[in-house]
Amino acid sequence: MARRLLRSAVVLAALAGVGYGAYELLWTTPQPPPATEPVHRAGAELPREKRPELARTDPVALLDNMLSEYQRTVKGFTATLEKQERVHGKLHDPEVIRVAVQGDVPESPGAKPNVKVQMVWEQGAQKDPLGNLVRGTLYVEGHNKNQILTYRPEALMKEWSIGAKESNARSASRYCIRETGLYQVMLRTHAAWERKEQDGQLQFTYEGLRPIEKLNDRPCHVIRRTCPHPEADAFALDEEPPRDPKVLERDGFTEVTIFVDAERWVQAGTELRRGTELIGAYYYRDLELNPTFPSDTFTAAALKAGKK
Repeated sequence: MARRLLRSAVVLAALAGVGYGAYELLWTTPQPPPATEPVHRAGAELPREKRPELARTDPVALLDNMLSEYQRTVKGFTATLEKQERVHGKLHDPEVIRVAVQGDVPESPGAKPNVKVQMVWEQGAQKDPLGNLVRGTLYVEGHNKNQILTYRPEALMKEWSIGAKESNARSASRYCIRETGLYQVMLRTHAAWERKEQDGQLQFTYEGLRPIEKLNDRPCHVIRRTCPHPEADAFALDEEPPRDPKVLERDGFTEVTIFVDAERWVQAGTELRRGTELIGAYYYRDLELNPTFPSDTFTAAALKAGKK
């Protein structure tokens, strides 16, 4: 009897896996055209006391300085990521995620970062196509065929892997898991704002230094960029951004507000809006730079245990 039940469980688990794979095969979306990923080359850094003036007058130069310092000094971080975003026209529920990231800075200019990302949901976990809640994800560059390992404790097959750019990943978030790191967050902003500056289209307002509730009331320089027309970021930095008018109407934003931590000098928060409509909000609170990671942090065992 026990053997028969075991066989039944194995068959059901296999069918669930096949169903998940079949779903992905049938519903895979076309990949966007590739693009040259932006590269930041660390330059001379201004003294920190001069950065508040850059926040007021030259946010592109400020981001450049912040990226240079981050490249030089940061090897990883932990944080609580609070986010809410509109994906494919649907506004998802707020999510609260414990995040650990290591290796988000490339080892050399132009190289791919050897990034490791662990994400454990405390609130707002989404369901996979089979209705199972995804409680955690793990991505380690160069391992697991460069796929995301998902942890679904209520499913028959608790661990399942999906491609970092497959349709299931794209339907869950506006941005690729490989770009969860603060370095990629700032690189994306710097590249976009620099392009607008070079085209003579950078319109920004410095809104002052103030405590931000979503960031544990840490003082932040608040800078808001306005867009003459709706824009949308690419899912990944090595892809072209959407240009289809229907996609821009559905998911595009006309304002980008960044929150620059006045002590740590990182882009700790970002808001995307179209008028009063929320498109995306991202806050990295409880931030710890350069923590000591336990040796098993970026493993399936740690993911299941809910460790950082």
